[in-house]
Amino acid sequence: MEFIKGEDQLFYILKEESWLPVGCLTADSFTESVEMLGTTTRDNNNGWKTSTPTNQSYSISLNGLINKTYISDSIATYYDLVVNKRYKQLVFWKADDGLGSYDYGQGYITDISKASNVDEFVSFDCTITGFGEPLNEELARLLLEAGNFVLLETNGKIIL
Repeated sequence: MEFIKGEDQLFYILKEESWLPVGCLTADSFTESVEMLGTTTRDNNNGWKTSTPTNQSYSISLNGLINKTYISDSIATYYDLVVNKRYKQLVFWKADDGLGSYDYGQGYITDISKASNVDEFVSFDCTITGFGEPLNEELARLLLEAGNFVLLETNGKIIL
């Protein structure tokens, strides 16, 4: 059995029509959740709660080191992320697993912070809250081949 190493996965942001990796990432994580609506069924008579899933959401956490470069044509910097958050810009993102498949979507940067500890590099934490459904390129290809939906790409932005 083979496993994917964290160092092989790259996280990208669409910046001026180019996919740029977020520079100096030390970790990233992806979390999905669903709201549950309480229901009433016969099982409630026995003292057990029941519920049904409703709205789904996701968030992405990024952790990294702050590069001395404010502006770069080859990476998305901490400062790019700050600008996206301050101006409430919708961010297009892509997480490449290094095996030819990737997850992608869009979201807003809802939190960003930096920490400067003595004898350590300055680091940052960032949260992207998803806007709409996250998608997987490989799954999209399989569904497309099965005729389930049409996938369009316009100016580097993937639209369903």
